[in-house]
Amino acid sequence: MPELPEVETIKRQLEKNVLGKDILSVDIFDKRVVVNEKEFVKGLLNKKLKSIERVGKVLIFQINKNSFLLIHLRMTGQLVYKKDNNFIAGGHPIDNAFNVPNKFTCVVFKFSDGSCLFFNSTRKFSRTSLVSKIEKEKYVDKFGIDPTKKEFTYKKFKKELENKKVSLKSFLLNQKYISGIGNIYADEVCFFAFVLPDRKVYSLTEKEKELLFVGTKIILKKAVEKGGTTFRDYLTAEGKKGGYVKYLRVYGWAEKECLNMCGGIILKKVVAGRGTHFCKNCQK
Repeated sequence: MPELPEVETIKRQLEKNVLGKDILSVDIFDKRVVVNEKEFVKGLLNKKLKSIERVGKVLIFQINKNSFLLIHLRMTGQLVYKKDNNFIAGGHPIDNAFNVPNKFTCVVFKFSDGSCLFFNSTRKFSRTSLVSKIEKEKYVDKFGIDPTKKEFTYKKFKKELENKKVSLKSFLLNQKYISGIGNIYADEVCFFAFVLPDRKVYSLTEKEKELLFVGTKIILKKAVEKGGTTFRDYLTAEGKKGGYVKYLRVYGWAEKECLNMCGGIILKKVVAGRGTHFCKNCQK
């Protein structure tokens, strides 16, 4: 699924294409992904998307001062923008993705210039809703600090770690502590800090905490710069593959030699319910 760097990339690319356009129609093909469909359609017709922000892995489009469109791609969501015969797509790749609408299309937003934004979801886990400013603020408050923002300091990071009895992997995946980190970058951060993903958070040393903080900032910053990571289930909003995959040092390296040249082999097991990559030789 798209994580923070991938969703940030989609946000930046959609900003160039959908802002400032009147929404002429909203067609719902699958009610499962839409919260309160009647109010959803009514609140969007003849409105403009004024801005886009990202909170964790969620895109938030501002309609006006008291109205916001939330789109959460989750596991296999995709956004496809079409104008004439030109397309851009971001999120989970789907066969013949540019043949839209298709069987995975859940919502279609049609703009005044004839262009359309298709919200697709293969497994229907994705969600979209129209919320007020108060509802949006309550929703945003559920998320932890964004590790790509200047507010992400070591002092705040260390505070979040206090008295946690869960595994490090579980902590990093929990969006109420730090928002935007998913399976790929959680493994990469642990590897950077030489810490095993299944270590209990309360057992971390001061040095390990510092390395985890630094690694989180460095890895996510570079991943955003490279347009995210591409495997079979992620494309940028321009339909391109994310360029960070060649910088991965542990994720996807199962049964291969550790890149730290420690003589170890990368292993894979389930931690916090997710397939997790690590080197037992140099991660402790």
